[in-house]
Amino acid sequence: MQTKKTTLEFFGGVGTIGGNKICLVAANGNGILLDFGYDFSIATKFFDDFMKPRQKQILIDGILIGMLPWPQGSLKGIYRKELCKYNRSQIESNYTSYQKSHPHFASLNLEDPPKISEVLISHAHSDHISDIRYLDPQIKLIGSSLTIDFLKIFDDLYSSNSLLSNIYSYKPFFITGTNKNGDITRPTNVKSSQINRTLRGFSSGAYISCAQGGFQVQIFETDHSIPGSTGYLIYDNITGTKIAYSGDIRKHGPERQKSLDFISAAKKFGPDVLIMEGTRVSDNNSESNLNSEAEVQKSISDLLQEIHQKDPDKMVFFSSSNRDFWRLSSFYAAALSANRKLVVNADTYYILQELNTKGIDFQIDISNVRVFLPRKDWGVYSPLDYSKSPIKKLCEVSADRREEIELEKKSTRVSDFIDLTKDFLIRAKEIHQNPDQFLMFLPYYNFLDLFDLQPPSNSYYILSKSEPWDDEGRIEQSKLEAWLARYDIGSDHIKRYHCSGHASGDEIISIIQTIHPKYVFPVHTSHPELFQKLLDDEITVILPEYAKKYEI
Repeated sequence: MQTKKTTLEFFGGVGTIGGNKICLVAANGNGILLDFGYDFSIATKFFDDFMKPRQKQILIDGILIGMLPWPQGSLKGIYRKELCKYNRSQIESNYTSYQKSHPHFASLNLEDPPKISEVLISHAHSDHISDIRYLDPQIKLIGSSLTIDFLKIFDDLYSSNSLLSNIYSYKPFFITGTNKNGDITRPTNVKSSQINRTLRGFSSGAYISCAQGGFQVQIFETDHSIPGSTGYLIYDNITGTKIAYSGDIRKHGPERQKSLDFISAAKKFGPDVLIMEGTRVSDNNSESNLNSEAEVQKSISDLLQEIHQKDPDKMVFFSSSNRDFWRLSSFYAAALSANRKLVVNADTYYILQELNTKGIDFQIDISNVRVFLPRKDWGVYSPLDYSKSPIKKLCEVSADRREEIELEKKSTRVSDFIDLTKDFLIRAKEIHQNPDQFLMFLPYYNFLDLFDLQPPSNSYYILSKSEPWDDEGRIEQSKLEAWLARYDIGSDHIKRYHCSGHASGDEIISIIQTIHPKYVFPVHTSHPELFQKLLDDEITVILPEYAKKYEI
C-alpha cells in the first residue's frame, strides 16, 4: 500500500513579486491555499486601462493567460459555481486541447466540490488576496483578526470593480438556464442575493485545525507595511511534516518584535520546508533608502522644519502606500511637529475611523485629521456628485435624521442623505489660501486636483514608496514628474523618504539560516536563483515550478 504524503504546488508567486497562490494538501487528501492573490506581472502584460478581463468570463480569460489556475487536481471545484457555468463550454473545450500537452493533468469536472477547505491569508494586500473573489464560498478565509477586519472594511467601502471588493461577500451572477445549444440564457430583471464567505480571525499564537483535520496550524503576526500581516507554522497530523510560510516580512518596522517572535517560533518548530518571500533578494538593493520607520519620520520632520524656516508659504504633498498606516503615522507625527494638519483622502479616513472603533489608532488622532473634498462630476460640490464616492460613507446622515428628511421632504434622493458640512472636510480653496498649514496626501491618481489646489511655485512633494520596478511604474513616474514640473516643482523639491515593507536580501538569508529548514522554496521574488548562490549547502534550495507537485 502506498504511503500518503503531504504535497505542495505553486500556482502563483513563482519567479515574480506577488500573486502568491500556493496549494498545500495534507496526507488525508484535503488541502489549504496559502494566499490567492492578483498577479500584476501577468495582468499588466496583457491588460491596461482600456482593455480589462471580462467579468462574467473571468475564468476563461484568467485561465488562458495564466492569471488563474485550471480547476483540476488539487484545485478541483475551487471556483464559484455560477462562474463555472458561464464559462463551461469554453473551459471544457480549451482544457481538452490543453490536456493533450499535459497528459498528467486530471480529468475536469466543474461540479466537483472543492478539496480545498481554507485559504490562509498572509495579509490584506491585493497581490495576496484579490483573486479570492472567484473562489467557491465553501472555502473559509483564515487570517489575523486585523486582516479579517480589513476584508470587512474593504467590502463595505470599495465598489464592485475594485481589486479589494467581493472578497468578504459578493452577489453571484444570476443564471436562469440554458438554451438548446447549451448557452446560458440572459436573465431579465432578476437580482441575486448577497453571499457572505466564512471569515475567521485569530490572535497571534493561536492554533487552528485546517484541511478537515489534516493540518494543525499556528498563526503569528509579523512586521510588514500593512498591519495584521502573518506567517504560519503548519503541521501534518498524519505524516508529521512541518511547513513554515513567511508571508511578506521585515524586521525594521514598528512591529519588529512580532517578526522576531515568529522567526524564533519557526526555528523551534524545525520545519522540513520553509516557503520564503524574497522581494529584495537581488543584485541591487536600492529599493529602500532608509533603514527604519523612525528614520522616515525624522527625515520628514526635518524637511518640514526646513520648509518652515525657508519657504513657509509652500504647499507640501506626499504619496505613500494606501494601507501603510505606520507610514501614515510617521506623516501625522511630522505634521504635528511642524504645526501642520494632515489631510488624507476619504477612504483612508474611513478605514482609520473603522479601526478606531476597534481600539486601533496607529497613534493618529483622527479628530486632528482633515479629509480632502475633491471636485466631482460638475465640480460644484453638490451632494449628488458624491453618491458613488467614499465621501458618501463618511457623510451619510444618521438614521434619525434620514427619517426626518423622508418625513419632511418625502424624498428618497441619495443627495438628501449626504451632509457635506462635516467639520473634517476641507476643500481646495482653503488649502490654497493657507499653504503652510497642511501636509496633504496626494497620490499620482489624484493629480487632477492640482488644478484646483494651485500650489505655489517651488512647493514640495515627498515620495514615500518604493522605486518603480517595471516599465509601467517607470512610465507613471515620468508622468508624475511632468505634472509636478507643470507647477514648478522640480527634482530638487521632490524628496524620497522610504523604508521597505520587506526585509533586505541579507536579512532574508539570515532569517532562513536562523530557522534552518531542510528545504526552502523561494516565492514572491524575481531572483529565486540567488537563494542557491547565497545559502550554504546545509539548506537545499528548490526553485518552484508552476503547477509541479512536490511531495514533502
